[in-house]
Amino acid sequence: MPIALTPDTVFEGQLIDDRTPDADGKRRDSSAVNPNGTIFLLRPLTPAEEAILQNKQFTWSPSGELQSYNFGTERLTVLEFGLVGWRNFKDANGVDVPFRTKKSGTKTLCDVENLAVLSLRHRNELVAMHKAHFSLTDDEGN
Repeated sequence: MPIALTPDTVFEGQLIDDRTPDADGKRRDSSAVNPNGTIFLLRPLTPAEEAILQNKQFTWSPSGELQSYNFGTERLTVLEFGLVGWRNFKDANGVDVPFRTKKSGTKTLCDVENLAVLSLRHRNELVAMHKAHFSLTDDEGN
């Protein structure tokens, strides 16, 4: 039986680099959240946003052949729609980094300028975290 989604849910996630090490000293997805680390706030994409994402993922030739899969555009779009804030994110001087938003019609989105302060590895990890948290398994009704 499918389960109903909660579209207004905000997931609080933490990058592996920030997590408290396990007993063996390694940080991994299952490691405990470090209360002093940065928390990233993620929300699920709406059906309309998912359609926009899917439309941007592929480039087709005029004859209908697949020309490219746009991985960068996919990551950017997931973060633009799905990243809604952060807490305790500091710069090199220990100053809080502000989270900037922009308006698009009636929606408030992540300003892509925010992404310039995150490394490619961290942006990729946030996208993977978003997909893992907001994707339903077969058992959950996806």
